[in-house]
Amino acid sequence: MTLNKPTLLLLYLAYRGDWVSRSEAAFLFRPDDEETAALTQLRLLLHRAKPYEWAKTLEATPQQLRFNPSTDVQVFKQAVQGQRWQEAIDLYAAPLLGGYSDPDLPTYSSWLELERASLQNLYESALLSQAQTLEAGGDFASASEVLHKLLGCDPLAETVLQAYLRTTYLAGQREKALKAYDGFQQAVWQEFETEPLPETQTLAQSIRESKPLLAHSPARAVAQPSPLPAQSTRFVGRRQELRELTGQLQQPECRLLTLMGIGGTGKTRLALELAQQVQGSFADGVRFVSLAALDSAEGVVSSLVQSLGLKLAPNRDPKAQLLDYLSNKHLLLVLDNFEQVMAASGLVAEILQRSQNLKLLVTSRESLKLSGEWLFDVQGLSYPGSGSALPPESYDAVQLFVNGVKRVAPQLVLEQSDLDTIAQLCQKLEGHPLAIELASSWARIMPVGRIAQELEQGYDLLQTDLTDLPERQRNLRAILDKTWANLSEKKRQTLARLSVFVGGCTLEAAEQVAGAHYSLLLSLVNESLIRQQPGYRMDLHPLIQQYTAAKLGETADLVPTHQRHAEYFMTQIAQRFADAKHTFLQLYPDTENCRVGWLWLCKQNRLDLLEKALNSIDYLYSMTGRHREGNLVYESTVDILTSAPFSEQRDRLMAGVINGLADRSMVMGHLGQAEQQLGQSLELLTGLEGVEKQLGYVLTSMARLHWQKGEYAQAEQYLYRAAQTVAAIGDMRQETNIQHGLGLILREQGRWAEAQACYSRALELYLGMNELGNAAIALNNIGALNIELGQFQIAQHTFERGLALIKGLQAFRAEAILTSSLAGVFYQQQHYPKALAQYQASLALAEQVQELNIKNEVLRMLGQTLLKLGDPAQALPHLQQSLELSWKAQAWPQLLADLAAFAQYFAKVQQPLRAKQLLAEVVAHPATKSTTRRESQTLLEQLPSTGEPARDPLETLVQQLLA
Repeated sequence: MTLNKPTLLLLYLAYRGDWVSRSEAAFLFRPDDEETAALTQLRLLLHRAKPYEWAKTLEATPQQLRFNPSTDVQVFKQAVQGQRWQEAIDLYAAPLLGGYSDPDLPTYSSWLELERASLQNLYESALLSQAQTLEAGGDFASASEVLHKLLGCDPLAETVLQAYLRTTYLAGQREKALKAYDGFQQAVWQEFETEPLPETQTLAQSIRESKPLLAHSPARAVAQPSPLPAQSTRFVGRRQELRELTGQLQQPECRLLTLMGIGGTGKTRLALELAQQVQGSFADGVRFVSLAALDSAEGVVSSLVQSLGLKLAPNRDPKAQLLDYLSNKHLLLVLDNFEQVMAASGLVAEILQRSQNLKLLVTSRESLKLSGEWLFDVQGLSYPGSGSALPPESYDAVQLFVNGVKRVAPQLVLEQSDLDTIAQLCQKLEGHPLAIELASSWARIMPVGRIAQELEQGYDLLQTDLTDLPERQRNLRAILDKTWANLSEKKRQTLARLSVFVGGCTLEAAEQVAGAHYSLLLSLVNESLIRQQPGYRMDLHPLIQQYTAAKLGETADLVPTHQRHAEYFMTQIAQRFADAKHTFLQLYPDTENCRVGWLWLCKQNRLDLLEKALNSIDYLYSMTGRHREGNLVYESTVDILTSAPFSEQRDRLMAGVINGLADRSMVMGHLGQAEQQLGQSLELLTGLEGVEKQLGYVLTSMARLHWQKGEYAQAEQYLYRAAQTVAAIGDMRQETNIQHGLGLILREQGRWAEAQACYSRALELYLGMNELGNAAIALNNIGALNIELGQFQIAQHTFERGLALIKGLQAFRAEAILTSSLAGVFYQQQHYPKALAQYQASLALAEQVQELNIKNEVLRMLGQTLLKLGDPAQALPHLQQSLELSWKAQAWPQLLADLAAFAQYFAKVQQPLRAKQLLAEVVAHPATKSTTRRESQTLLEQLPSTGEPARDPLETLVQQLLA
């Protein structure tokens, strides 16, 4: 294939494999042209590309392009994702597009270089994992061959060399191993003028003396490549630091290693590179936790939980669950920007105390001041000193500057005089990575000599206003000051306005809130002042954001921007909730922006916007299962509104917010608390006019409360009251919710035909309103009725339809419910292994959404499934956990179902009297669900008739079972 511009465009689109905006594709080929001219050139390329026979599937719209054939890159990535290491290794024949590079296409070439580096990292991860797998299986010769390939990628990777020496020796090739060590020893001395690590020397000596060696334990030999944050630029230098840090982490007594240094010295990049290199030494891999967005220690546990993917139980202390989870992990945990949360050092000490096999790698501007802490000072990159005999480009800082120039001005040829100037500049900046990167970005508009002059003019370290910071920090401030001074007022205003976003934003949000045209945003990206993030999002680097915040008093009044920010996100969630529910959960990455906007409006007493957005923000937290976060937002709202001036609008809003708190209390099993909160809502609405909508929500929640308590008659009465209340205002959504809720109550009373009619009508209405999450729940309830009627195939199809409906929507709660119901189909058909797998998947989702009712149900069914599989010992803890949840919540229908499950357990272990005792209680209790009562009566009749069970109070029975 001839690599010309049309084929390069097609190859780029094929690599992306999805829709690409025309503007983005045009920028790749004409980065310096006006957008209109660049788009015209793109149309010419498309015209030239279309005749290619292999490009027939190219798709084009006025705004976007897509070309999605099957590619070897896709197959390679799928092999890595599927942990098919040998297949991935075989597929990686050469770098992406070979060694192709075109000086006339600098932006395309830069993209190509980054993607090559990314694929190379995947290839090296596959090599490492395959070698570990082979060693664990005792195939030392093959492991040695794979490790030899890996050493070819980086001959000075000492941990890889250690594995190579070990496997080569175990494969019976002692002399080959010693030759490799001697060559490495020589290379290390030439590069660093130092000897290999003590561990490497000891290993080599053991091989020389033909001592027996042990292969790595299989339990620790299959650590998989970890999801470390992807980087947009290559790592430069730091080889000596990496060697020293690797040696320290290999020391058994080094369990807390803190990388210390001022802001911008590259602590994070060094930590990520180190974690990448040593991840194979940890059976459970590495995990990266960014603390940069936190301003206090309170959020550390939440950040750890999120980064670890830990699913929390709703009724246990999150910190205790975190410590339990980490207690048996062989893991490297990377905590970044710890200076933000120094008060959390006590948590670090607790983690180390509880987790004997875990190590912590921390980046911070100061020590954690803990016993056993190992400190490593991260200085600037190496730079030429006065009178240095080595060429400038042999120093890391100069190389970093040169790389930066290549990215922004790839056609610029650096002369020797330029390199000498860069060396002086790097010396002046003491190798500070961030300062160097910012300085090199100016090469896009000025020569290197001018950059150095600009830094010299007015650049007096002793006169900086940040006198409490080290010199290099003042250097950074000088660069930022100069960068700011060279910005147009429009760019300054844009940066200031972008600083109000939390966690970044989309292009649309930046345009609407900050008033920034995409061409201006692109310019700021090119000037390294804005970072591009996955999903076509962008954010400010924390240092830039911090600097911008310090300048706000000089450049901008941000109150109007905060107003637009809040109004934008409240309008977005309200509109999507009303008009496009299937796209609503695409706002999930902006949950923090929604939270900040909501609370800002609370403080501004913008009750009108808050009322409009209440139902939609409630839906956002509910459908994503973020109940605890929703609680915190609502509690803060109540605190703010309580001190606001009285008005009927305020009380209406307060009633709605407290009703939301009650709903979350029910989700987490706090039924008594929910009842009190609903009483408060009703009291606030009493005497107010025009509150039919709010009253309908509260009455519906009251019905749900009584349904959870098994008080079906009262629940039905509240729903009829709710229906009468909202009928006058024609609220279709509420009427649909009431119809759906009525179906639940009718089903529990055995009125199946009526329930079916309610569910079907609700489903039709939900689909008409694009409420796909609720439509999926309606399908779940229809499928449950099919199971009641023995229509298992129809039920399975119904559940699968519901899951397909919410695919990709992050509707975790609905997914957990439907997955559990699908497991129920397999359970009823006696396909118990399939049922077990589905229940386990549902349990993971239930823990993620923190919903007690779902978890309670799934734990019980896991126990019952294990009983069917003949494993009562494994079933018992699941049944006890389920009972504990329902007992604490005083949720009687669930508790009675748990007792019925325990009866099955006792029948299985040949204790019929205890089974009878529980079944008698279940059958007689008025809160027992119809299905549970029917199944319990059947089991009771099957048990031997000899002997009469004791009659103990229910509380005594529960305590005995939990003991």
